[in-house]
Amino acid sequence: MSSTTQNFPIPSFIPTGRTFTVWTVVALALGLAAACYLGNMGFEMTGVEAAFLGLPVALLALVCVWHNEKLWIYSAVLGEAFNLLGGGEGITAGDVAFGVWVIGGVMIWLGKELLVYRRPIIRSSFDFLFISFFLFSSLLSILTFSINDGMVSRFFTEWLSVANLLLYFPVRSILNKREDVIWLLTLFSIVALFNSLFAITMYKQKLVNAVVEAELMATRSVSHENVAMAWMLVCATVFGYARSLRLGVLALCGMGLGFVGLLISLSRGPILSGFGALVMMLFLVGGAVRKRLLVAICAMLLGGVGLGYAMFPGVIETIGAGIVKRMATVNQASSDRSLQSRAREQAAALKYIERSPLIGYGYGVLYHYYDNAPGRRGTIYSSFFHNGWLWPFYKFGIPLGLFFLFMYFYPPARLMLRYPPSSDRFLRAAAVCALCFFVASSLTNTTSNQVSEFSGTFTILLFWAVLDYVNRSMTAAQLPQATTERLLAQPTDGSMPNASAATGSI
Repeated sequence: MSSTTQNFPIPSFIPTGRTFTVWTVVALALGLAAACYLGNMGFEMTGVEAAFLGLPVALLALVCVWHNEKLWIYSAVLGEAFNLLGGGEGITAGDVAFGVWVIGGVMIWLGKELLVYRRPIIRSSFDFLFISFFLFSSLLSILTFSINDGMVSRFFTEWLSVANLLLYFPVRSILNKREDVIWLLTLFSIVALFNSLFAITMYKQKLVNAVVEAELMATRSVSHENVAMAWMLVCATVFGYARSLRLGVLALCGMGLGFVGLLISLSRGPILSGFGALVMMLFLVGGAVRKRLLVAICAMLLGGVGLGYAMFPGVIETIGAGIVKRMATVNQASSDRSLQSRAREQAAALKYIERSPLIGYGYGVLYHYYDNAPGRRGTIYSSFFHNGWLWPFYKFGIPLGLFFLFMYFYPPARLMLRYPPSSDRFLRAAAVCALCFFVASSLTNTTSNQVSEFSGTFTILLFWAVLDYVNRSMTAAQLPQATTERLLAQPTDGSMPNASAATGSI
């Protein structure tokens, strides 16, 4: 990967070119391994320890953003694994590394683009909608947080989760050709692979610790099911459109691992949404691709069963019975404790929204309700909502909440109005995958809030960026060749972009 030359002076003691890239990759790999190990060991950090770790990471991020922007963006995508694979309670090494390298790096990148090079970051109508929502929601939350005496720690946790979406801007800036999209999805697949392997390992450990059959049936693993679901859809799309046997086999294996990671979470919403998106995908593709997808789905189901017998011999029947029992409770809301608790949580949310319909309550403000479900009796205090569609109305009020919904659905809605032709297999595949993801994510958001979790915002920003690339490519296809080259070219050398390149999307 070649380095990007910027007009910003680099000190002579900092290595350049391939040496800088190699050492940065090595440092990131060692940092990821150490952060995950310390996090899984439950290693908690004080504020002083976090500062000592965060300072060198911040300096490295500062140099990397200026010295090799594309390397930092790719590493920031991989850096999401710091948050996904971390463990322990309180502030862990993974939390610090993620917050400084990814979120801090985004702030450095925005500062460089806006203040140093004075390049516009708003290049489409969606960009304007998104940055407007982020600024208004942040300012409004500061006001409502102060009025309602919220918790500072929860305020920053929730704000950082939404701020994670800002990674969309640097990711979008490097998606100028098909190879860039392939690189992005490859890096996402690496993160998703480790997520699934980590979830399977933790699930197997929990099975070993289970002593009775009831515990075996109820065992589940936190696998960041939205990442597993997105990876399953990406791999299904790649398998359907792949022309290489090797790529098809790899995609089928990834689809199977994503399916297993999704299944062992026992999260009914993501599981049903993922399968619903696969069914929807069958109606969006042509006949030949549809046949390949049917083969992939059958192979995924059979492969998942075979993998279960290989990894969990002797207990796979009990595990299967537990999964079936869990899925069957969807129709039994009156007797399911989890669904009863969600219903009471939603009722409480609606009451709070009625009390402050215009400005909401902001990040970090607690609400409470009494839960009398068996085994959960007591008053629940929380600032988190499982129903992601009620979340914006509670946090920001009805006006800004409706604006958020419009912004969220704008990219897939724009795609439906101008769909890529079947002659362009790559754009059609990217559009099908992104559209199916947003349908699945929207269904999942009813029971599993996608915007209040870093794993949810991670997948959302990636598919926003992919849809932006599809939209720019569709726009460029309708323009003369000279204009097309200026439209798709993103400035990477510190020079001011042309005015036409700054308005790449409609």
